[in-house]
Amino acid sequence: MISFVRQAVARAPELFAVVVAAAVGLFFPEPGRSVARHDGLNIVLAVLVFCSALTVPQRVMARLRDLGFRIVAVTAATSGAVVVLAWAVSHLVPNGALRFGVLAVGLAPVEIATLGIAPLGGGDALASGVMLMVSTALTALFAGPLTVLLATGATVPVGRVVWTLVIIVVAPFAAGLVLRTRLPDRAIARAGSGAAVAVTILVWLVASAAHVSHAYLSVVLALTVLIVAGAVVGIGLGRLLDSSAAVSAVFAASMRDFAIAAGIAAAAFGTAAAAPLGVYGIMVMAWGTGLAALLRHQRPAAQPGRTGH
Repeated sequence: MISFVRQAVARAPELFAVVVAAAVGLFFPEPGRSVARHDGLNIVLAVLVFCSALTVPQRVMARLRDLGFRIVAVTAATSGAVVVLAWAVSHLVPNGALRFGVLAVGLAPVEIATLGIAPLGGGDALASGVMLMVSTALTALFAGPLTVLLATGATVPVGRVVWTLVIIVVAPFAAGLVLRTRLPDRAIARAGSGAAVAVTILVWLVASAAHVSHAYLSVVLALTVLIVAGAVVGIGLGRLLDSSAAVSAVFAASMRDFAIAAGIAAAAFGTAAAAPLGVYGIMVMAWGTGLAALLRHQRPAAQPGRTGH
């Protein structure tokens, strides 16, 4: 048993870390709630976005020119489809904070972790970077208005949502992209480690906000449907791209950024609405690492070289 646990941790250390962080937040919630009350969620999220932007491959813009309009169109279509899917599945959850938390998943960009996970399954690291950048821009532009449009029954402070996105997403992401070309490789490696730590802390914070009840069964059901349906959308739209970029599209469509979703939910609906995002964070990391392992075992041995465009 101990050997099995060690192997599992070695294969998916990020997943192990978020599971432990979620457990600590659920069983010992007060420290996390105290940090969240002092704007800790937004501070950690800004750090995560900045560190993650530093790790975006430098040849992303060249890959964008290579794929041209197709990858922008696929990313935009995927993001739009995920918004609709999230709105639909959120109605599987009773009205209130939990439903709004599920809705926020659809408004978030591509999960930053896809930069590392998608290539493990035969995806294109540079294409994943393009999808991340395009979807982040779409979130910055449209998350505020869409929140007002889709969150029926709630009063949304759209100005606060937009300002939050600027402060915790747009500004740190842009700063990271600018600085990444000026920093040595050692600093970039440390940024990747910093992003992993920030993810773990964020899971702890959002899990601390949870008040576990039978309603979370419907949350898990809704999020499961969203992940699977997103993968189907990614498979369909990915046919417009070359094979390795198509794999990245599946990860991008089925893995949305739980941390930014938590920031949107908290800004628009209050901290309680961010609670389901801890559950989603665990589910999406498990899904991503599991899918990557499955695809890695299925593809021919010669395929891995395709990710280095």
